[in-house]
Amino acid sequence: MNKRWLILGGALAMCAVATGALGDHLIRPKLLEWFPADAEKRVMNWEIASRYLFYHALAICVVGLLPRQVGRFGVHLTGFLFLIGIGLFSGCLFGYVLTDQKSLVLFVPFGGGCFLLGWLAFMISVTFADRTPS
Repeated sequence: MNKRWLILGGALAMCAVATGALGDHLIRPKLLEWFPADAEKRVMNWEIASRYLFYHALAICVVGLLPRQVGRFGVHLTGFLFLIGIGLFSGCLFGYVLTDQKSLVLFVPFGGGCFLLGWLAFMISVTFADRTPS
């Protein structure tokens, strides 16, 4: 078990809940005012960013619960890939929704790629985990 990943995952899950509520109660009305032509698409992007933030916050909690037999490198690689993915995917989507900086959208696929690589690292780490008791 890795306490740091658990704390980080919990903090990110809390942020996901906060961004979801913020998006519904505060951001949605402002987007209708600021960007009337595409406000609903922006609201959808905000919701997707919040959802993927939450999914991967929980995944980081799972990383924190992995036993030592999985190996430190695999655990940390998986956690860092999820963390980078959250920043690039969710962070850039949040930023785009609020600022209309279209250049931020260019980084979103890289965040998705980090999520995919994180899940691959997770699967490989678990597959080749040392099965001897510690």
